[in-house]
Amino acid sequence: MSERDGVVSSPWRNRIRRVHVWLGFALLLPLSLVAFSGAGLSFAQQADRVIAPELWTISPPSNVEPVPLARIIEIIERRLPGMQLERLDLPERRQDTAVAQLIDGEGEQRQVFVDPFREVIVGERLASADPRHWLGSVHRKLSAGRAGQAVVIAASTGVIVLLVLGWVGRRYRQGGDGARRWHRRLVWLGASLWSVCALTAVFALAAGHSLNDNHPPPAVKAGTADTLAGACEGRSIDTIWWRDDGRAVVRCRAPGSFGPFGVGYDAGHGAQSGAGIAAWLTAVHTGEVFGVGGRVLWFWGTLLLPLAMWFGLIAFWHRRRIERGGAVGSPTTEGETE
Repeated sequence: MSERDGVVSSPWRNRIRRVHVWLGFALLLPLSLVAFSGAGLSFAQQADRVIAPELWTISPPSNVEPVPLARIIEIIERRLPGMQLERLDLPERRQDTAVAQLIDGEGEQRQVFVDPFREVIVGERLASADPRHWLGSVHRKLSAGRAGQAVVIAASTGVIVLLVLGWVGRRYRQGGDGARRWHRRLVWLGASLWSVCALTAVFALAAGHSLNDNHPPPAVKAGTADTLAGACEGRSIDTIWWRDDGRAVVRCRAPGSFGPFGVGYDAGHGAQSGAGIAAWLTAVHTGEVFGVGGRVLWFWGTLLLPLAMWFGLIAFWHRRRIERGGAVGSPTTEGETE
């Protein structure tokens, strides 16, 4: 029977709403963890610059140019012999340090911050102290290895199922309590942005790409150490990754570009390639495809989904109390009491 002119529900809509409620309840905790960690990742580096400015910011001498790339690598290797370079991020601005990530003899990842003007290491710490490291671990796998990664994938794709069930089992009548109204208002924007993030991550995994920026793009050619100095001709070197065989992948960035725009890879000796599908999927997944504005939008959109789910559960329990005269018991649906 239709609900357009009353409150009577057909049994199948009641069952769908029951599944919708219980699925939302099951997904709420993992999705909240993924959402808050993902939102934190949007501006984790900026927050870390505020928390630890002595690591990220220097006062460069006037009229002095930074040392060449090869010299920065030499400083790191001389100070920390026996460690394996994994990644090097070169400064975007004169007041920034160069940041290297290495693996020590015990297999621990460490970060080293280099002043490229004074040729000194200004700081060192475990990579796990970087907010991007531990937030990324929660975001990608709930800090629980492969099992956590499976939960994240299932929960993220489950949002799409949850959205479909909510639409199919929806009530036609307008109005309702405040929690229900907020649930309706927030769920479409939050779920839509979340679906974009979830689908890009699933597509990346299916194609064998990692959205973890600590890993070099797998399909990009790698060069030897003697080719790094000539890489990115006409553009600046943004990041260098070292693979297990010691060969390096260099990411080049054109001045003023963001996301995948103006980005390419270079292995030296003219072996260049474009951004590729992995870079585009990562940019869409993080909102970086729209620059800072996109990251801000993704930040708030990511937080809207668990908030909408909380309002949905509040509305459900409110209806349940009304229908049962305030008694607390097992979950039910409107059709079982009407």
